[in-house]
Amino acid sequence: MTRRIRRILKENWFLLLFIAVIIGAFVMFRTTPSDVASAADLNATLTDGKPTVIEFYSNY
Repeated sequence: MTRRIRRILKENWFLLLFIAVIIGAFVMFRTTPSDVASAADLNATLTDGKPTVIEFYSNY
């Protein structure tokens, strides 16, 4: 059993590395939910004098 696993890892190391990099990039660069809970909070954040980045997302 151990030889079989070693053979599979040896033959597919690049594919496994590629999948690991994709998963790592997803975890590292995904967006997290905002702490803005209401329109009033958003308005206060936008008018506090600091630069703000707004990101819109839709599944459609």
